[in-house]
Amino acid sequence: MENSKFFRMSFFVWVCFCSQVQAFEPFQAKTSEQAAEMNFCGQGKFLIFIGNCRPDLKNKGEISQAACNDAALLLEQGIKSLYPYSSVLSYQDLDSDHVYDKMMRPLVWGFFFIGRGNFKAGFLTGEKAPVYPQAEACTSMYDAFGGFFSHSRFSPDAPAPRSLRGKTLSKYEILYGDTGAIPGSWTKLCKPRMSMVYQSKTLAVNIKTAVKKLVEGLQEAKRTQIMKILPEICKNCEEYAQMQHPAAVLCPPNSEICKYGKILPGQEKLALENYCLAIHPEYAVHGQ
Repeated sequence: MENSKFFRMSFFVWVCFCSQVQAFEPFQAKTSEQAAEMNFCGQGKFLIFIGNCRPDLKNKGEISQAACNDAALLLEQGIKSLYPYSSVLSYQDLDSDHVYDKMMRPLVWGFFFIGRGNFKAGFLTGEKAPVYPQAEACTSMYDAFGGFFSHSRFSPDAPAPRSLRGKTLSKYEILYGDTGAIPGSWTKLCKPRMSMVYQSKTLAVNIKTAVKKLVEGLQEAKRTQIMKILPEICKNCEEYAQMQHPAAVLCPPNSEICKYGKILPGQEKLALENYCLAIHPEYAVHGQ
């Protein structure tokens, strides 16, 4: 996790690789609120499961194969951009037991379902039973969950009400932690830091929009984390420059981020891409 203790350790590792040692002012301890930050620099994996994307005859606009493929591609690109040291693995139409097996493997930071669903939050995939929320499958600390299928907000014990089962306007929302989550739902059981879930049926034409909203939410979370640690980076710019520390790219004259104490328009990409090198300088040393 991106905490002060680990930042001090990372800097010490960087010093060990350098020929000269400079004094460095230690960071202050993080608050409990910051301790739950997302693992943007972790070396884990994200799982994308594409299920049944064939539209039902009664709801032809609910889903399509093209909508699933486009959403999966956009999601993969967004996650890779925000989590540069994690991998994104995509699976097509796995049976439910294989889905659970993949989820229960170590270092899974997030999982996403794209396809058709039923009113009990069953994700339709493979030839067997739908994938329903299972507490046993929640074996990691998750940053993100995306339920891009109909009624993913709900659960078998608390199914979608009849008012949301018809051809209603597509309704989706972002949840944080398990606050406001339905009992027995994926969000309640796995407690991801951020979830995108559907209350109603999906609508093929706007699934990409829901994916964009989730990626934008994660991007804002990363920007917030950068701003919390930016003062600590900036007050050590002189030492960074002398030691050619990766964080020096955020300091003058390389950028104006430290000069103004905020991420300026046009320099967001620089900040997002170099944040992990700033707190994990050993990544640069090992060429990761």
